[in-house]
Amino acid sequence: MSEAHHRALERMYDSAPSNQGSNLQALVNDHQVELSMRVQPEMLHSAGAVSGSYIYKMLEDACFLVASASAEEFYVLTASFNVQHIGPAIQGELRAVAKVVHTGRTLIYTEARLYDSAGDLLALGTGSFTRSQLPLRDVPGYQG
Repeated sequence: MSEAHHRALERMYDSAPSNQGSNLQALVNDHQVELSMRVQPEMLHSAGAVSGSYIYKMLEDACFLVASASAEEFYVLTASFNVQHIGPAIQGELRAVAKVVHTGRTLIYTEARLYDSAGDLLALGTGSFTRSQLPLRDVPGYQG
């Protein structure tokens, strides 16, 4: 896939309304996506760890982007997504690393791992994505 496609996906991701005000940063390439975010106090639940909703978002978004990197013409949609929590995220930088594990006729299968700043594994995510009928060129923020 092209470098221009990767940068366009990053711009599309950054411009999404659901990412406004977040400190998420994406780096897209053909075979892997890295999504990073610094833990903020407002992300913590009452017991002092990062809420699972942020962990889900990081893993699912990283998988969405890596699936999108392999589907250059059409926007992809999440068909299913699962998360396994291994340990709590407390502070520092979180990093999700995603890759495509299989591309089928209709689905793109992905997996992501979430790490803390010490490199400890905190969560795993697996998902399947399908190509929509919406051309990427028509998605706001994507200028590929």
